[in-house]
This record gives sequence, structure tokens and C-alpha cells, in this order.
Amino acid sequence: MCGSCPRKATNDLGFPVQRELFALRCDSDLGQYAAIRAGFGIGICQVALGKRDRLREVLPGALDLELGMWVVMHEDQKSSRRVRLMFEHLSHELALHVARESD
Repeated sequence: MCGSCPRKATNDLGFPVQRELFALRCDSDLGQYAAIRAGFGIGICQVALGKRDRLREVLPGALDLELGMWVVMHEDQKSSRRVRLMFEHLSHELALHVARESD
């Protein structure tokens, strides 16, 4: 897990998380997801990814983590019309994707 948000969220839900409880610690989302897909064990991933790769959901609804997402751009790039248009397009499509997944 990265950052303190997932740890706080799981603690608040009554699932205390401590390093000693895990056989694998991975600070890379891609590495963690690769381990889950390889059958290493239970892990946390986005629901859309799990569905796409036909993973089996364990304890549905028992542990729902909502983490904030930011789309950012370096200040120097704001003056580039091409970059700004791509940024706006990606932001719009991401918002649509999130809305579809929450239905």
C-alpha cells in the first residue's frame, strides 16, 4: 500500500493493517496487480481491472476504499494549446469512466 490513506481507511473500517500480516509488500501498483493476477493471494485493485481480467471478488462490499484522484499538469504546460486540449480530453474521459464504473 502506498501512502497513509489506505491504511487509515482500512483501520477506520475495523481492518487493522500491519506489515507483519503480509508475505509481500509492494509499493508499485503494477507490481501488486501482477502478483494478484499471478495468483499470489488476495489483494486490492480497482473493480474495473478485476472484472476485465476475470478476477474473483472476495468479500464483496466488505472493504470499499474510495481514494481521491488528481489529474495534474505542470504549470509551464498550461500555455501550450495542444497539451491543454489533451489534458481536458483525458480529464473528461476519465470522469466518464469513473461515472460508468460507479453505476
